Amino acid sequence: MSSSYELLCKERKSCALKTVICVVTHNRLEYTKACLESISRNTDRSKAIVVVVDNASTDGTVDWLRGCEGLFDHALFNKMNKYPGAACNQAWMHAINIVGYENVSHL
Repeated sequence: MSSSYELLCKERKSCALKTVICVVTHNRLEYTKACLESISRNTDRSKAIVVVVDNASTDGTVDWLRGCEGLFDHALFNKMNKYPGAACNQAWMHAINIVGYENVSHL
């Protein structure tokens, strides 16, 4: 069975993580850039991990994310738009799996 998404993991130093930030996007390249740059400027990245879920964007977002360095740790590229609710759940499930959190909260 083939996966309905592709995963891109950026290398990351191990650290005691306290925060998982999930960003969901679909065809909003400029907002995605601004969001990730703001997170980078305002977050102690040694205490956070950033997971991006792209919902089958066609506006260049996928290419930008693939070439992006340092603004996120993991990206999931959906082959079809799962819409925000399902994509948020997908990001949180991924965060639970990679970070090992037993109890991840969504704010």
